[in-house]
Amino acid sequence: MITADLLRSALFASVPLTWLLGVLTVEQLPLVALFAGAATIFLRRGHAEPSAEPGRQVPAMRAPGRLVRLVRSGDAHQ
Repeated sequence: MITADLLRSALFASVPLTWLLGVLTVEQLPLVALFAGAATIFLRRGHAEPSAEPGRQVPAMRAPGRLVRLVRSGDAHQ
């Protein structure tokens, strides 16, 4: 997560820096947006909570018009 955050910071800082140096190009802007967006995905994924604890199952989920019970492969016959 720290790496993704540092990468995003460096990418965004490169825009005004290259502008000040007079080497900013039109191609750099969408590339910065693309790579910063990818780093944001990894950063947000790192902050996300797991959907279930390891070893536990989600007891039930609602499907259109019916209730679907999720079971482990060994519990299918119960």
